[in-house]
Amino acid sequence: MKNPKGMPEIEEWDMIRDMIVLPNLVVMLEQQRQKMEYSTQLLKPLYQAATDALIYAVNRECSKLRMEMQRRKIKVWDERQEDDIIYVQYNCRGYQNEFGVTKEVIRTEMRLRLTKHIEDIAHKLQEG
Repeated sequence: MKNPKGMPEIEEWDMIRDMIVLPNLVVMLEQQRQKMEYSTQLLKPLYQAATDALIYAVNRECSKLRMEMQRRKIKVWDERQEDDIIYVQYNCRGYQNEFGVTKEVIRTEMRLRLTKHIEDIAHKLQEG
C-alpha cells in the first residue's frame, strides 16, 4: 500500500521527534543552570560555562533542524501532553496529522543528545 502524498519519510519522522526532544532538552539544561546559581561549589564557574556551551550547542542543532524542516516544507506546532505521551501536530507537504512520543523515548533521546554534546565539548577542551 502506497503512503499518502506528503506523508513523512523515515528520516522526517526523526526530525519531527527531534522537534519535541531538543526544546525539552534546552528547558532541562536551563533549569540546571538556574539551580547552579545558588551553588557555592568551587567549580561553579566551570559548570556554568559548560552548561552554557551545551545550551548553545543544542540551540544551534535545533536551529539547523528548523531550517531543514522548512526546506522540506514540514511544520510542527501545538505540543500537548496526555498521560505519558507528548503530542504535536504536524504538516508535511500538505499531509497533516498528529505525532506522539512517550516520555521514556524523549528521556532516552535527551540522554543520547546530551552525551554526544558533552563528548564534543570534552574533545574540544582536550585539543586546546
